[in-house]
Amino acid sequence: MTERFLRARSRLSKNEQVLQESRLRSRKLGQTLPEEKVKVPQIGEWELKQNSPKTRTLLDQSKKIVAPNRAQSQFKGRQVQPFPQDIKLSEEQKQRIQNPEQELIQPENAKPVNEAPLRFISPMKQMRKTSPPKHSNAKFPISTTKLDNILATKYRPAKPLPPLKDPKIADDSIPFLPLELFDDTTYEEFSLEYLLEHPKAWSKYNDMENQENEWRECNVVGYDPKTFYFTIEWKNSKKRKKVARFNLRFDVENIDKFNERIEAAKRASLRYEMQFRFNARVESMPIDDLPELSPQNLQKIVIMMNIPRDIRYEGLVNDLIDEICDKFKEMNNKFQFEFDLEHNQLIPNREDFLPLIQTEKRTVNYGLVDNISTHYFQSLSQLANKHLKANPHVLEGLQTIWSIFMNSENLRFLDGKFEDILELNDFIKKQTDVLEATTKKFKGSIQETLENAIQSAVHDDSIGTDQEDKMKLKKLVILTTRMLHTILLNIVENTLESYLSLFRIYLSDNVNKPQFTIYLSFGDSINLSPTVEHFKESILSMLDMLESKVNNLPVIDITLYDVNVGVVSFHDCQQIIRKAKIDLSEILDQLILKLTEFIKKYSHLESCLSLKSDTFTQEFDPRGKRTLDEYRQQLKDFGSVLDIVQNDMRPHYIVSIFYVDCVDFKEKGLQHARELVSALLNQMKSFAVSDLHDLFNDFNNINERIKVATQTPEELASLKQFMNDVVAKTKQREAKMKSAMERFTFLEEFKFEISNEECQEKYQILQMPHKLKLMVEETNRTMQVEKIKMICELRQNQRQLESDSLAVTEMLPSFVSKYQDLEMTVDAVDEINEIQVKLQKLRSAQEKYISHEKLFEFEPTPCKILHKLVDEFNPLHILWNLAGEWLSMNTTWLDTPFPQVRADAMNAFLIQATKKINKLKKDLTPHKGLIEKVLNPLIEQIEKFKQQIPLVAKLRHPGIKTKHWEKISEIVGFHVASSMDLTLQDFLALNLGRWNDEISEIANKAANEYNIESSLDQMDNELQTQQFNTKEFRDTQQYILVEVDEIISLIDDQLVTTQTLLTSPFIAPNKKRALERLSFLRFCHETLDQWVECQRG
Repeated sequence: MTERFLRARSRLSKNEQVLQESRLRSRKLGQTLPEEKVKVPQIGEWELKQNSPKTRTLLDQSKKIVAPNRAQSQFKGRQVQPFPQDIKLSEEQKQRIQNPEQELIQPENAKPVNEAPLRFISPMKQMRKTSPPKHSNAKFPISTTKLDNILATKYRPAKPLPPLKDPKIADDSIPFLPLELFDDTTYEEFSLEYLLEHPKAWSKYNDMENQENEWRECNVVGYDPKTFYFTIEWKNSKKRKKVARFNLRFDVENIDKFNERIEAAKRASLRYEMQFRFNARVESMPIDDLPELSPQNLQKIVIMMNIPRDIRYEGLVNDLIDEICDKFKEMNNKFQFEFDLEHNQLIPNREDFLPLIQTEKRTVNYGLVDNISTHYFQSLSQLANKHLKANPHVLEGLQTIWSIFMNSENLRFLDGKFEDILELNDFIKKQTDVLEATTKKFKGSIQETLENAIQSAVHDDSIGTDQEDKMKLKKLVILTTRMLHTILLNIVENTLESYLSLFRIYLSDNVNKPQFTIYLSFGDSINLSPTVEHFKESILSMLDMLESKVNNLPVIDITLYDVNVGVVSFHDCQQIIRKAKIDLSEILDQLILKLTEFIKKYSHLESCLSLKSDTFTQEFDPRGKRTLDEYRQQLKDFGSVLDIVQNDMRPHYIVSIFYVDCVDFKEKGLQHARELVSALLNQMKSFAVSDLHDLFNDFNNINERIKVATQTPEELASLKQFMNDVVAKTKQREAKMKSAMERFTFLEEFKFEISNEECQEKYQILQMPHKLKLMVEETNRTMQVEKIKMICELRQNQRQLESDSLAVTEMLPSFVSKYQDLEMTVDAVDEINEIQVKLQKLRSAQEKYISHEKLFEFEPTPCKILHKLVDEFNPLHILWNLAGEWLSMNTTWLDTPFPQVRADAMNAFLIQATKKINKLKKDLTPHKGLIEKVLNPLIEQIEKFKQQIPLVAKLRHPGIKTKHWEKISEIVGFHVASSMDLTLQDFLALNLGRWNDEISEIANKAANEYNIESSLDQMDNELQTQQFNTKEFRDTQQYILVEVDEIISLIDDQLVTTQTLLTSPFIAPNKKRALERLSFLRFCHETLDQWVECQRG
C-alpha cells in the first residue's frame, strides 16, 4: 500500500513539474498566460484618486500593476495616491501620515527591488444619526487586506467570484491516490476479525466480453496485514484474486453506509491531492525578490531559541536562521497565492484550490458593542453533551470506579512470602492462583461498574448510539483507563517491591528460613532438581505473566460499543516490570552462585557417579589389555566415593533461600557406586573365563586334528605343518594360562564369587599342557611311519609312468606309416587327438609325482621317455590339426555368400597357418614322406587361395557401392554384382583377376570416397555429443554460456579438416555435403565469437 501511495504521489509531483515547465516555456516565448490578463490588487495596496473612474480603464491601470508572482528588476515601486480630501480623517490617522512608522521587516538591501506600499489604516465608519452621510464621488479601485473596512472600489465585485465548475456536480473520475489510505474509521460497522469470521462478500468483476464492471459474489479466504490486501475466491469459477478494501463489500455490511464510506474516502483523497498540488504551486513560486526579516526580528528569534552563545553552535544557529528566512518567504508566497485565488478566476484549478482556503467568519461590527451571533442554549447543550460528568449515571460510575481504585491501592498481584517451605512447582502454582484471582476481581469490578454506567445512560436516553455518542463513551472509557493507569502503576510498584523482597532478604548473611526445596541429583554430572536455569526461568516467568496480565487489564470490553483505548499508554508499567525483572535476575544470580559453590564441593564425585555401569567396563578395558594394578586403582577410587557419600555427606543442607535435600542422592549414589564395583569385577571374571574357554577349545582342536589319519603326501605335509604351529604357539598358550590364573587370584583377593563349574574348568586347564606334550610325541612317530610308506608308493608310480610313456611312443611309427596322404586328413585328425588325450594324462601324472618329491624334500626326477615322446608328437599333432582346420575353413568360406565374406578373418587364418608351416618344415625333417605327400600339397592349396584374397578384400570394402559394381561389369563385359546368391566359390569362378588393375583402381577410388564420407560422419557425431553449459550470472536470474572454448576449438579443427577434404581428388560424390558443412561451421564459429563478445561486454 505504501509503495502504491509513493508512486502515485511521485506522478503527481511530476505532473506539477510538467505544468510549471509548460507555463515557463510559454512565458519565455512571449505568450501571456490567461491568469495574467486579470490584474489583481496587491495586499495593502491603495489607489485612490479624485478623478472620475470613467476616465480610466482597466487597461490603463494594468500599466502600473504587476502580477504578484512576477519579480521584475526594472519595477521600482508602486505609486500610491493620496487620500481623497472629502473623507474626514482622525487625529491619529493624520499623525500616522505625517510621521509614518518604519516597517519592522526590512529587506537585506538598502534599496529593495520591490518597494512595499505605505501602510494605511482605514478610517472609522461614521455612525448614522438622522440621515445618511453624503457619499463621495471618489472611487477606490484597489483594496487592502481589510476588505470590510474599504468604503468603495471599482475593482472589487459585490459578490465573491464564482467558481468555474459547479461543486454540486459529482466527479465520478477515478481517484488518483489509493482510496484505502483515506479510509475513515468512523464509517466502520464491524471489526476486521468479525468480517473475516463472515467471509461471504461481493467484489467488482471486470467482464471483458461486455466491457462492464459488476459486483459478483465471492468468499474471503485470507488477509495480508503487510499489504492490506484481501484474498478472495469467486463463487462460480473458484479462481482467486487479491483485492483492496474498497473493492470488497462483505455481505454483513450495509450497502448505503459502504457507499458513504467510499465517497468520504474519495473526498479525503481529492482534498489531499489538491493540497499536494497547492503546496507544489506555492513551492514553485520565486523567493528571490520577496521581503525579508530585519536583523532586529532575527535577533529576537535567536533570543527566543535560547541557544548558548558558543562557537560550537554558531553553524547550527546560522542554519536555523537560514531556514527561518526561507520559511518566511514561503509563507509570503502562500498568502499571495491565496489572495490571487480569491480574486483571479482564471488561475488554473482555482475551483479545486478554493475549498482549501479556510476563511474565518468575521464578527459584524455595529459600533461600540459587538453582536456575537451565538445561541446560548445551543452552546449550553453542546457543552453538556461534551462534558462527561454532565451525565449523572456516568458521574456515578466514575465515582464508583475511583472508590474501587482507592480500595485496591493496597492490593498485591503476587504474594511476598509463604510460611511453608515449598517446591518450585507449588510456589509457581500459588503465585499464579493469586495473580489470576486478584486481576480477575480487579478487572471484573471495573468492567461491571463501567457497563452498568453505560447501560443506565443508554436506557435513560441521555446517550444514544450515533457516532457522537460513541465518542462520548470513548472518552468515558479513556478516562477510566487513565484512572486505571494511575492506580495500576502504584499497585505494580508495590507488587514488585514485595516480590523482590522475598529474594533480596537472602542476600545477607543472616540465617532465614528457606523458601524453596531443591533436590541434589546426578546424571552426567552432579546437578539440582529442578535445575538452576529452570528455577531462574520459572521465577522470572512470574514477572512475564504479571506483565501479560497488566497489559490485559486496560483492555475494557464494552458489549454495546467497540472502543479503542490505545491512546492511553501503559508503557511505564511495562518498563517498571522489565526493570524489576533485570533486578530480580541479578538477585537470583547471586543466590544461585551460593548454590553453585555448594555443588562444587562435591564436583570430584562426578568422575565416578557419571559413569554408566552398563558401558563403563567396555570403555575402561574393551579387550582385556589393562593390568591388575590399574583395576586395583579403579576399585580404590570407587571405594573412596562410597565412603564420602555414605559417611561424609549429610541428608540436608540450607543454602541461602534453598533447602537442599540429599537423601535420594545418597541412596542412588551408593547403589550406583556398588554397581560400578560389581561391573568391574564381573569384567575381570569374564576375561578370565574367556581365556579358559579359549585354551580349552584350543586343546580340543589340537586333539581332533591329530586324530585324523593321513592318506596322501599332501595330507601328511599339512599335518606336519600343523604340528609345527602347535609347538610354536606353546609359549602363547602358557602366557594366556598364566593371565587367567592371575585374574582368578585377583577375584579371590576381593572375595568375588566364583562358581564350582568355573573352578573345575580352571583345574582341567592346568592339566592340559602335559597331555598335549604326550599327544605331540605320539603323532610325530606316526607321521614318520606314514612317510616311509608313501615314498615307496611314489617310486612305484614313477616306474609305471615310464612304462605307459614307452607304450605311447611305440604308437607313433605306426601312425606315421599309416597316414601319408592329405586326403586322409579326417581320420588322421581323430587318431592324433586320441593320442593327445593319453599324452596329456601322462604329463599330469608326471607333474603330480614331481610335487610329491618336493613334499618329501627329494630332487625332482622327470621321466625322460615322456619328454622325448612329447618332442616327437608335437609336430605330427600340429600338422594334422592344421590340415583339418584348413579343410573345414576352406569348405565354409567357399559356401559363404559373398556379402557375408570376411576377408580380414580369412587373412588372419592364412597368416597363422603360414607361421605353423614354416615351423613344421624344420620339425618334420625326419619324416620326408609327410613333407612330400601332406605338407607340400597343403602349402600349395593355401598359397593358391591366398592369391585371391587381395581382390576379395578390395571388393568387400564397405565403400564399394552399386555404381562401382556397374563400372566393373562394364570392364569385364558381363554382369557382376554382390548378392546373397553369389557364393565365394562362384565369385572365384568368375576369374576376375584378369582385370585386376582396372578393378583395383575402382576399388581404391571407392575406398577413398568412403574415407571422406566417414570423416564427415565422424565430425557430425562429434558435434552431436557436444552440449552448451550455462550458469547464472551474478544472482541476476539471467544465464550465460560457459566452457565454450572447447566447442570453438573443435569447430576450428573441423574447419581445417573440411577444407583439407575439399582438396582431395576423391571429393566429388561428397563435395556438396562438404561445402554445406564448411558453411555451417563458419556460421557456428562466427555466432559463438559474437556470443562471447556480447557476454564480455
